Amino acid sequence: MDDIYNRIIAGICDRNRISSEVSLRQYLRHLQPHALKLWQSYRNDNVTVDYTDFDTQAAYLLRYYPLYAAMTRQIFEDLNQNILFSTQHIQACFFGAGPAPETVGLITYLEDNFPCLLSAQFKIYDIAADSWRHSRRITNNYLIKEYFLGLCKLNASPIDLLDINTFEPIEYDITNSMIFVFQNCLNEMGNDLNTFLKNIGFLVRKMPRRSILIIADQSNYRSSNRLMNRIESYILAMRQGNIMRSHTQGGITFQSRDLLPPIPVVIKKYLLTGEHGLIPRHSVDFNYLAFRKNAK
Repeated sequence: MDDIYNRIIAGICDRNRISSEVSLRQYLRHLQPHALKLWQSYRNDNVTVDYTDFDTQAAYLLRYYPLYAAMTRQIFEDLNQNILFSTQHIQACFFGAGPAPETVGLITYLEDNFPCLLSAQFKIYDIAADSWRHSRRITNNYLIKEYFLGLCKLNASPIDLLDINTFEPIEYDITNSMIFVFQNCLNEMGNDLNTFLKNIGFLVRKMPRRSILIIADQSNYRSSNRLMNRIESYILAMRQGNIMRSHTQGGITFQSRDLLPPIPVVIKKYLLTGEHGLIPRHSVDFNYLAFRKNAK
């Protein structure tokens, strides 16, 4: 994911018509209260954030997005020996993905490990899908197109993971996809977990044979850890496939320097300055489970 920070900066500057270094510095200073509010929200066990404002999204893109893209890449690297794709096209679904950093993590992994892949179709589902459209445009135009030599299409639709039967309208997409990812969204599920589990059950039943479901979240959220445990038990009881990687194997930590380029000086000097807890994040602690649908 070479130069991911500078590519994101270029996309933000294009969106906001920032054409000079001075204007960029001013804008990064302007983002500090938005970044601080995000950080404070993420410190709660049950996270609620309004991403409607693009300034909030820009703060997210610069502080969290690269790490979450790297998190997805790390998951697929961890599963590497268990993943075999021989087709020239792949379709994947990402739930609660917002600006879709997961797509960047996956496409860089696929580009490096499956040279036969010529095209990819990524389906993004998020309750705030419409609000995130500007950030997803950055994902598509400034990242995906730079990292993948083939053809990749991103399509987004609004979905509430807590709505009853929420996956029924996208059954066609589910039955034509081979990868399904829920990442960093479990702490937004609140208390209506039974409906969410039933929706997971529908997804598992409709997944194609040999397809893979990945559910991942950061280790510091107790609510996410409890929900992941319930999801794994629920899926096992369905007897539809095998757990490739159990969350009981424990958390994983990766250092940003191992997967990402250095954070540009302009970000550290004008946004992540160290004041009020706004410091660059150098590592991510997370856990995940991976499930594969039976071959028959």
